[in-house]
Amino acid sequence: MGFANMTNARSQAAKNREMRSRMCCPCFLIFFGFVFLSSGGSLIAVFEEELEVAKALDPEKDFQFLGEVCETGSVTSTEKNQEVCVRHNNGNNNECSEWETACFDTYSHMVSYAGSEYLVREMDFQRKGEARPCSSNQEKNPDYPWQIGEDLQCWKSAGNINPDDIHDVFECMNDICLKVNDPADDQANRILELQTLIGVFEGMCVLGFLMLCCACCACVRVFQGKRY
Repeated sequence: MGFANMTNARSQAAKNREMRSRMCCPCFLIFFGFVFLSSGGSLIAVFEEELEVAKALDPEKDFQFLGEVCETGSVTSTEKNQEVCVRHNNGNNNECSEWETACFDTYSHMVSYAGSEYLVREMDFQRKGEARPCSSNQEKNPDYPWQIGEDLQCWKSAGNINPDDIHDVFECMNDICLKVNDPADDQANRILELQTLIGVFEGMCVLGFLMLCCACCACVRVFQGKRY
């Protein structure tokens, strides 16, 4: 009798260990399923709110078209080190296999309007040649369409909406939101960007839901003593 009880206890202990080991995968799916659903849902809500704001704006009413009253002003540059990929894997994922520090020049373009200068554009260009830190004397790569003293069409904020909404949607770089490109293009680009992000995180939520479904099915099979 004692031997039989000991055998049964060992058998039950072995079954419990097997069940615990088989529950690892469902627990993994449950954890990441909830993470994907919660984080994806939260970000979708944020981006949908921003999308409503972007669609509600009207560039024709929110901006004043000034005509060719702006003039290209000074250009300043600052240098910065940035990691760049110099070699990719040959596999399907095409992941970067080697990174190096390269020097970039950031060109800040100013525009003259009504006796003042305003920042309207910043562009980054990597130094010519191989990737090297900014301490090396590499030739700059000033390939930008900017001639000082050139007349430009420009727009500025009409001042009739929330400044934060203006700056978020139309990428304003100065206090009066003076721009040298059509604000309607900025709005269209921002709407497309937000719609893309919403689509990505909706896919993330679907993946999280599928992970939870798989976890539930796996748990049922484990408790039924079946393999998943």
